[in-house]
Formats: sequence, C-alpha cells, structure tokens
Amino acid sequence: MPENTTVTYEWRATVMTVNGVGSRETTYAGKATGGPGYSTEDAKQAVSAWLCGSGVHGVLSHFTATRTAL
Repeated sequence: MPENTTVTYEWRATVMTVNGVGSRETTYAGKATGGPGYSTEDAKQAVSAWLCGSGVHGVLSHFTATRTAL
C-alpha cells in the first residue's frame, strides 16, 4: 500500500486578548494539512499565521494538534 503524502492535524487554539477592561480567552478549531514530515510545530505556525491574518491579535495561550488518519 502506498504511503500517504498528506498529513492532517485537527487543532484547537486558545487566544488570550487583553483590553482596557480585562482579558478574554477565545477558542478556535480547525484542520491543518501539509506534506510528508508536516509536524505539530508546522501546524502551530500555520494556525498562528492564519489567526493573525484573520485579525485575531493576542497571545496563543494553548494549542493542541492531533494527527488524523486519512
């Protein structure tokens, strides 16, 4: 059986934002996909870039990624 060339992680990220009133945590979830050798650190960097590009600014306070079978 050929080896899969795509790696997918299901992820959850909690971002803490702080404003003049206090702080708030918001959790986001999704999937990150890459090629052979794609790691949880790669997924974390991709998610961080996506959050920033989406206008979410804050501290990534918690991140988990679980590799899923294809």
